[in-house]
Amino acid sequence: MTVTEKAFAKLNLCLKVGEKMENGYHGVETVMQSCSLADELRFTDTDGGIIEITCTDKDLPTDRGNLVYRAAETFFAHTGIKSGVKIHVSKTIPKAAGLGGGSTDAAATVRGLNRLFKTALSYGELEELVAPLGADVPFCVRGGTCSAVGIGNVLSPLPDLETFNLVVAADGEGITTPLMYSEFDRLPEKRCAVNYRLMLDYIMDGEMERMAITVANSFSAIAKELRPQISAVIEELKNYGALCAEISGTGPSVFGIFRTEKRAKEAAEALNSKGIFAVACKSTFALD
Repeated sequence: MTVTEKAFAKLNLCLKVGEKMENGYHGVETVMQSCSLADELRFTDTDGGIIEITCTDKDLPTDRGNLVYRAAETFFAHTGIKSGVKIHVSKTIPKAAGLGGGSTDAAATVRGLNRLFKTALSYGELEELVAPLGADVPFCVRGGTCSAVGIGNVLSPLPDLETFNLVVAADGEGITTPLMYSEFDRLPEKRCAVNYRLMLDYIMDGEMERMAITVANSFSAIAKELRPQISAVIEELKNYGALCAEISGTGPSVFGIFRTEKRAKEAAEALNSKGIFAVACKSTFALD
């Protein structure tokens, strides 16, 4: 039997980062949003208890270095299922770009295996199961719009906003999370202001355009110094009428929110013509 799952990218509509705590982590306040930019995973059950992964991106590991493999291990250990599985990952989400590509693939893995083996685990159970794999993974199980605090691991679902138009773009080499946090600690004067509470108010009121005004990221200025091309991508999106344009996560991916699908497509095509990865897509609702 074979089943497929879409693994939707994650955007940080806002990301407020606090000081490093005694445990070595930074406290965060963030609003995450899933979007229709997605990888696709195909699952086929096999005999022998072997996890086999193939991927369209040959640079990604296919062993325990891949979160998909560890998610499958976790699922089999929890359920006691002795069967094996072949998992093929068709990548579209840029890696190391702040879009949660590895996290959402891991989340799609437990959703897909849950369907393949008919284990009937709830979304809540799947979220608990994958929590040790990374702070973003539980959010990616259901997606939608969600706030996260603590170290990003305390989730609170938010009301779905009306579907809005997006462009997601990534130009150049990725930025590793450890590097970004190191620079954040080293350069306190470069930290950007983020009004997390105001964004929550606008989301609760269903004010999408006002929410867009509050899009911000503590890492923004640092990311622009590390990857100067980010500023050019943001400027291009704004030239095409983006209500806002900002990095997601630690970058270097950038997203813009647009009033119309037409303008979003025009902006994506303009970036593509310059050799920059860009796709017009839409926000997505939480899975039921």
